[in-house]
Amino acid sequence: MSGVGSGVGFGNELAGRTESIVDRYHGELLAAGSILVSDPAVWIECETQARHIVADCASTLMMGSASVARNTIRPVFEIAARRGARGIRPYHFVRAGTILFEIIATELGTLAARGAESEMLLTANTVLAQSIFGQLEADVRCYEAYALDEVTQAVESERASLARDLHDHVGTGISIAMRRLEIIAVSNPQVCVKAAVGALQNALSEATRVAGQLRINLHGRGLRAALIEFVESMSLLTPVVYVRVNGVEDWVSDEILEQTFLMVRECLRNAIEHANASWVAVDLNVTPHDVSVLVTDDGMGFDIGKVSRRNGLDSLAQRARSMSGKATISSSRREGTQVSIWLPAAADVIAVRT
Repeated sequence: MSGVGSGVGFGNELAGRTESIVDRYHGELLAAGSILVSDPAVWIECETQARHIVADCASTLMMGSASVARNTIRPVFEIAARRGARGIRPYHFVRAGTILFEIIATELGTLAARGAESEMLLTANTVLAQSIFGQLEADVRCYEAYALDEVTQAVESERASLARDLHDHVGTGISIAMRRLEIIAVSNPQVCVKAAVGALQNALSEATRVAGQLRINLHGRGLRAALIEFVESMSLLTPVVYVRVNGVEDWVSDEILEQTFLMVRECLRNAIEHANASWVAVDLNVTPHDVSVLVTDDGMGFDIGKVSRRNGLDSLAQRARSMSGKATISSSRREGTQVSIWLPAAADVIAVRT
């Protein structure tokens, strides 16, 4: 056979191998430890896409020209949107797309060895590449939207936290001072003014502390110095804070260093203000591939299951996810709290951790 007739035969042959292609695709993803097969809902979408791509390649062989089913175009973006909402990193889809491309390309190569026309196979390979890369492009765009939303939520959460500090500490302190000044006329002026000055000084100290949290500048100081400076700015008697930093900070990007500082600072602030701890320890390790942090305190601890998610701990987890990292918190009543943070060294090594 030749021309369209042979194309129909080869197209039907490729379509007949759909089940074996999907099975091999699933097996190779499983062997690679891909998260795309660990979640049944995600795998169903991957399987459906694989079947559509095989069908498009088979149809192209049958018709002798590029053929992409119209009803598969919209689902590409719908699937990508759902994947993005799950926070699945594009790396996993690039890896899966590469595997699927190699499997189907191998099948097309087998048809070439059996006499399929080269021009027809080239067109089928083009459709294969366009189908896979079109899905990957949609996945990347939707993940970018997801990541941007996570960053925005983290920023809004931190702003809300600062607003609460300004209201609870600064605003309250100034209100107390103003009330004391108001009663000067009916009280001992000397004592009242002294108390008012003390209240205003406390409010000013809180304002300085909160404003200081808005400034981030690690240049020339390093993480350890910046963290110690933050602790010293709070003029603490307790808890005692220990900070240990291992590794060379030049190994990781400035952005990661900044985010690490923000996250550890949030951990320290939570421990200092809420844990009633006698000590807090920060153990921070920098490697050429990542940054890992362990923040531990001996405070009163808490029941994680009963804590509202709209707090500093949720902001911490969101910030880590926005950098393709991870933050986990373990605690129980009267047993202290431990926060573990992992961040990649830079954006170009995010794909190393799967």
